[in-house]
Amino acid sequence: MIQKLKVFYLAILLLTGYIPESSAQIQSHGYPQSASVGDLSDTMLNTKAIRRAARIKKITAIKDPPTASKTTYIKIISVDSKGDIRSIISCLPKTPQVESDLCITSLFEYHPTGQVAKATYFDTKGNKYPEQKSVWKEDKLHSISMVDTANYILTTESFDAQGNMISHERVDQTGRVLENSHYYYHADGLLDSIVNDHHGSIRYIRKKHGNGTFITMKNANYEYYWLYNVAGQCTNYEFYYYKTTLSVPDSYIEEYYYNKDGTLSHIVNKSSEKESFVTRYTYEYY
Repeated sequence: MIQKLKVFYLAILLLTGYIPESSAQIQSHGYPQSASVGDLSDTMLNTKAIRRAARIKKITAIKDPPTASKTTYIKIISVDSKGDIRSIISCLPKTPQVESDLCITSLFEYHPTGQVAKATYFDTKGNKYPEQKSVWKEDKLHSISMVDTANYILTTESFDAQGNMISHERVDQTGRVLENSHYYYHADGLLDSIVNDHHGSIRYIRKKHGNGTFITMKNANYEYYWLYNVAGQCTNYEFYYYKTTLSVPDSYIEEYYYNKDGTLSHIVNKSSEKESFVTRYTYEYY
């Protein structure tokens, strides 16, 4: 039963894109942005500001899969008039790994300041999953805290006046600090560096690329590359992983295409290990 719960919880993360912890540990697409509780991978591009300006009511994302699998992935996102995501329904069809069609629904509630206060999950099989809750503290750092009741881990995230996450700390029940990360931003609003007490610093290096910006981040095993156009939209993302210093790296590449109103049109995914696929977005409006 425990193993089954772990599998279902992993399915939540894969289906919804929900990030239970900060980008200090998990970065959506590796973007040079910090992501607090409730952020979704594609909302790094379809931001709240874009959703609100375009008066989007519903987003449907359909993934055209590798031809070999003959499967389809669908995600339906409901958005309120303020641009906040209120629910996500994510569905995977029957495959050799999934015994039958599975849809997981995620419901979100928000603090007045915009951070997610509560996330609730359930699926079409009647399963319910652990809720994610946070407590807002109105202090100089504007922080929220979350407790992982299963592992007794207290997570605290602090934000600046612009809503950017500036610190992320995880503490166990004995008071031992498991992680303490600080985030620093460039004038363009993207991350300039992350300083982690346990793992050192991560630097994002910028170069002009025509009218846009080319950003890189590298360490011993990973390489990240992003290309932003003059409008500040990410148009390309590349990730390379070296298993050894002499190996040919595994790669993951995404290309982003936009509509005139700034919303996502489609994403082309390319991987060294899988066939390419396209995720297409359609919208309903208020």
